[in-house]
Amino acid sequence: MKVDQVAHGSSALVIASVLIAAFWSSATFAADSSEFGLRLVGQTNSQSDADQNKRPRTIANPSADERKRPGKDVEQNVLDMVDKHLPEVKTLLDQLRKRAPKQYDMAIRSLARSARRLQTAEKRGEEAFQLELQIIKAQSSLNLLIAKLKLRDSESDREALAAATENLAEAELAKMKHDLATLKSRIKRMQQQVSEAEARIKTRESDFAAMLKKNLELNLRKTGRKPNVSQ
Repeated sequence: MKVDQVAHGSSALVIASVLIAAFWSSATFAADSSEFGLRLVGQTNSQSDADQNKRPRTIANPSADERKRPGKDVEQNVLDMVDKHLPEVKTLLDQLRKRAPKQYDMAIRSLARSARRLQTAEKRGEEAFQLELQIIKAQSSLNLLIAKLKLRDSESDREALAAATENLAEAELAKMKHDLATLKSRIKRMQQQVSEAEARIKTRESDFAAMLKKNLELNLRKTGRKPNVSQ
């Protein structure tokens, strides 16, 4: 999808504004995505009743933290991610930076979550990085289509939205499978460590008396004394 074909003039700002709302709607996903903690954009079944009763955060009702200007480092991390991986979002961010600074700041704060996720995934290896990147790209494409459909209904965009929804679900599922494989690998290593520890304990128990005598003799030599004959 080429944003520059539909985002021009005031329409670009409208799409950008709706896009921010879409990003905020998936903020919980961005902040809480961890092994087996993923959920599709728009799903609320996993939310507690207390969470569902909370007043939702919106552009018109941001929290105190959300009103703060993002730091330069945070902004740069986001811009680096967008330049490399989300060119369609870069177009909208450029529009916001010039014409709606407050909404630009909100977009940076929201996208910062994705940037942090990507940085964390990169530390876990190339496969984890690519899987996280696919989720971020799929989520971004989905949010852009949501923004477009809010402005103008289109059968082609509906079809694209269905495909984007499927792409995001598949990306999430792939990451969950990878997380499961990683967890199983960790468990296997831990089980091996447990077996080795148990073997060391058995060896220590079987040789306990002889090793105790040997250690006592060594400690006495350190004092310059000889062990008693009875020892």
